[in-house]
Amino acid sequence: MYLSMVVFEECLAEYHPRMTGHSDLIKIKFMGVQEAMEGQEYLPDHMLLEHVEYFVSHPVPAAWGCLCIGEPPEDLFKNNICLIFPENTDRTSLYHDIQKIFFLYNSWEMEIRKAMQRNATLEEMCNLCIPIFEKPIFIHDRNNELLAIANEMAGQFSWQYDETFDKYYLPLEILNTFKSSDEYHKTLHTYGAHVFSAKATGYRTLYVNLRIEWVYVGRVCLDEIGTPIRKRDYELLEFFADNIALAMQQGMLLVSDVSNVLSILFKEMIDGKSYTKNQLAKPFSYYKWHIDDMFQCITIFCRKSDNAIHTATNLTHRLANMFPNSCVFRNEYQIILVLNLTLENMATDRFFAYIGEFLRLGNLKAGVSMQGHDFVNFRYYYRQTQIAHEVGLSEDLQEPIYYFENYAFHYFFRQASQVLLPEMLCAPQLLKLIEYDKKHDTEFTYTLQRYLINERNIKITASELHIHRSTMNYRISRLKELLEIDLENSENRLYLLNSFYMLDFKELYQS
Repeated sequence: MYLSMVVFEECLAEYHPRMTGHSDLIKIKFMGVQEAMEGQEYLPDHMLLEHVEYFVSHPVPAAWGCLCIGEPPEDLFKNNICLIFPENTDRTSLYHDIQKIFFLYNSWEMEIRKAMQRNATLEEMCNLCIPIFEKPIFIHDRNNELLAIANEMAGQFSWQYDETFDKYYLPLEILNTFKSSDEYHKTLHTYGAHVFSAKATGYRTLYVNLRIEWVYVGRVCLDEIGTPIRKRDYELLEFFADNIALAMQQGMLLVSDVSNVLSILFKEMIDGKSYTKNQLAKPFSYYKWHIDDMFQCITIFCRKSDNAIHTATNLTHRLANMFPNSCVFRNEYQIILVLNLTLENMATDRFFAYIGEFLRLGNLKAGVSMQGHDFVNFRYYYRQTQIAHEVGLSEDLQEPIYYFENYAFHYFFRQASQVLLPEMLCAPQLLKLIEYDKKHDTEFTYTLQRYLINERNIKITASELHIHRSTMNYRISRLKELLEIDLENSENRLYLLNSFYMLDFKELYQS
């Protein structure tokens, strides 16, 4: 584990060290310590330990970490970061104590890595921090719901229990204090470790905000109870929070359980169960959803490989952490995202650009429904995603995202031709016109199609066909004779135009 000089300055306090050097280098971190020896190369990312006489006669490279026993000349370490120890310091004892510090934090790092690999809970992760911080540590989500807590102590505020949902939240009095606090609102936009004052709780709290990509999803906190907040706690809490965020981003941890609760409702609706608006209103309100929120359903189709279930689970958690205000759940080899457009407050083009890249990296495909605000009909929006994927795959294998609105018209003709052949649904007058053109080598069929598409505008159609307007008028006159159908009738025109689309559809799918 890489550690900065700040950690060693505090952990070696019994040696009475003093930090000096270039202030911009204070955050440089090191993975080990090296005892200086004549002719030996300096190891990268290692601190160098030796008496002052060595450093005077052997200037070290810039931006190096030095542990100097004895008082150096004033400018000796102006381009380095250095801890200076009294002249009577025993170098061997100091070296061994430094190694113990590295061993302690390397062991902690290893335990965190192991916990992540076995998909440990947030509670288990927090428990690993007890000997490191010696303070209460907890994690809450963006809705101030307690996700995990360890090392609780006397004097700490009690979380408010909600019997209905079996969850713990910030007490209302503290929450109300936060709502009116400019200091608290500023904390939501910080990066790295910061201290929140004792105004609301009676003690200070060191915190690091958790973010997945650009989205704030919660925070990790240390309460200043038991031991004071130390300089090294900033660095170590940032390390722990980075690992929690990494685990969330990779789908190893799930921060919010919005999906766990709402997914039950959505799965039941997919399976055919019906709910009224009133029945959905209460569980929706718990997660700050409203029954009239705008939403869109996205279904991601995973491959049915040996590890597909595990992969799909991790991808589901990753998406749930990225979009905490929406609902993401797995349905066998599918990942279903109910994107709450009202709450996510994100431009849809930005969202789909990100999702498109997400799909390309995983070689996955997705179907997307139209936007809606009638959750009671959710199963039909889900069905749109299946249709978009099915029709889209048959027309373009390269696209990662298939939007139902782009394929709805084609689906209309696919459904219509399930019982009858496409040509059986076409206007018989059009079929006769096609045969007439074949027999007489004429172009009345194409002329009619462009004429209808251009909403009977003779000038535009003539220009498209590269013929004179008088020629166009002649063709229209002949078309009326051949078709024996009133083109002034809007239903007749619609039937003819749809017949053209049906024949185009037949040709597309036959090819």
